[in-house]
Amino acid sequence: MKILYPFMYLMQFILSFWNAIYLYRIMGQFVDYRNGSLFKAAIILGCCAMSNMPIDLLDPVNSLGIFCLFMGLMLVCSNSRLINKVSVILLLFPIILGMNFITGRLVWKIIDLTGSGLEHVIWLRNIFSLIKIGIWYLISRNLAGRLKSIKKYVDTKTWLLADTICLLALLSMLVAIIKPPSTNILQEYREITTGYDLFGTYLIVMAGIFTNLGVILLFDPLIENVKMKMDHQASRIREEYYHSLEKQQDQIRKIRHEMNHHFQMLYTCLEQQNPKEAKQYLETLLEQTQSTCGRKFCQNQVLNAILNDRYGKLLENQVDTHFNISIDTHLGIDVMDLGILFANALDNALEASLKITETNRRKVVLQTRCENGMFSFRLNNRKNNEIYASKGRILTDKPDKRNHGYGLETMQDLVDKYHGTLEISYTDDEFTLFFYIRTL
Repeated sequence: MKILYPFMYLMQFILSFWNAIYLYRIMGQFVDYRNGSLFKAAIILGCCAMSNMPIDLLDPVNSLGIFCLFMGLMLVCSNSRLINKVSVILLLFPIILGMNFITGRLVWKIIDLTGSGLEHVIWLRNIFSLIKIGIWYLISRNLAGRLKSIKKYVDTKTWLLADTICLLALLSMLVAIIKPPSTNILQEYREITTGYDLFGTYLIVMAGIFTNLGVILLFDPLIENVKMKMDHQASRIREEYYHSLEKQQDQIRKIRHEMNHHFQMLYTCLEQQNPKEAKQYLETLLEQTQSTCGRKFCQNQVLNAILNDRYGKLLENQVDTHFNISIDTHLGIDVMDLGILFANALDNALEASLKITETNRRKVVLQTRCENGMFSFRLNNRKNNEIYASKGRILTDKPDKRNHGYGLETMQDLVDKYHGTLEISYTDDEFTLFFYIRTL
């Protein structure tokens, strides 16, 4: 039997490595790893250690040791936001802890029941390692498709809600393992522990594992809901773009139809030797043509159409409008997402401006800039309506609150999607919206 020990230990390492690969893939659905083979090797070796760490009753060292190791790996080897790092720990650590505890207890239970020697421990551990590989494989296979968009679409509020649930499950498991329910008797004025209620501990641990798996499964409908909301906004942007193109084509056809008339007017002015009037008429004609073609705020046609549409609406409503747009063609931000951000922000600014009765006070200033790998957006508009806020969220002042007030929330979701920061500030007569997104 001793001859097989090197083979068994080699098999144990291979199985631990296999476990680590699946765990590495699942973690990669939640966070981005730093570039470099050294970081990836550190994560895989750390996962090997975590998946192979024995957990027993009354054992705070190994339990908290895995937690500290997991946290260290995320802080050093991941470049995602802190909320993503914390979330992947709280989601996966209870599952790792629970499986290590249950398989470890089963190994020794089988040894006690069969009367086997310690040489069978490593065989049993390898068998249960295969079972854990199967579990991680099923989780990886069934959740990989569901979770591929989790980094993109899950916002901070959803992460915090999931983290709260997982934290409660984790604390319950740690208490059940480190300080399990016990049977005590009173002897000579002292309580003596005669045994532990392992059934209760197993129940709490299993409940913690299934709770976290359930939380992971809940991300699927949440992501689909966010996607539907984004798709609806993108469809509206596309519709506005095509409507803008159709409107421009109609105006161009009208100009072409009236071209003979315009040439005749210019010919008449020149024939009557009135170049000044011809020049004025030509300038007017050029202004009409320019307004038909629209201004060129940026290179992207869809975004440019949105900006032209909102710019025109603001001018039509006597709003003093200033756009200073500087957008890189390689932002790394989906153009539809960018269009939703611009459209929602400018729509809110227009609504606020229309509530100002003195037209000479209406003003909107939009500034965007791409610099040092950052895209920044700042929109300032005057207002006279009161701002209502609850729990950090700006509330709509429209009567139908159920179907309105989602513009800023949608913008926050999009900024979170690209790991950016959105800030809102306001005074009695001004409102400022600012956000920045890292583009590198």
